[in-house]
Amino acid sequence: MTLGAIMATVMFVFFCVRDTGFSWMTTWWLWLFVVLSPLPFLFVGRAIRISAGADWLRYGKTGFVSTYELTTAKITTGGASRYLELTDEHGNSAYAPLHNLQMNRELWDLVYNGILHSVRGNGAETNKLARTFLDLDNPLRFRGE
Repeated sequence: MTLGAIMATVMFVFFCVRDTGFSWMTTWWLWLFVVLSPLPFLFVGRAIRISAGADWLRYGKTGFVSTYELTTAKITTGGASRYLELTDEHGNSAYAPLHNLQMNRELWDLVYNGILHSVRGNGAETNKLARTFLDLDNPLRFRGE
């Protein structure tokens, strides 16, 4: 949405600079460039599919893991973003931007509980970033069965 608004503004400014003023505004078909330029940006990012159940997470088309049977739960960095990398006992894996998962509070609660159970209860491997950002070392976060 923001990229679309920026693109429309860029097109508007471009026509103003090109015609050294606002005379282009009387030509109706030039408005099509300004109005239609944001359309491609409306569809960017809509291909992300995220779903979770009580004991599973699906991210995208291929990332499916059983969150209560994780063998690794790591966080890696890519630029300014942090990515959650999960692998379960069956060899399935998911790799997702952490903020995409945390945007939906209910979904994140399901995923986080599974991660916490796998790390504390089953001894899943983690890294320092995961322990820090997910607060996995906090003893109040987990009460074993």
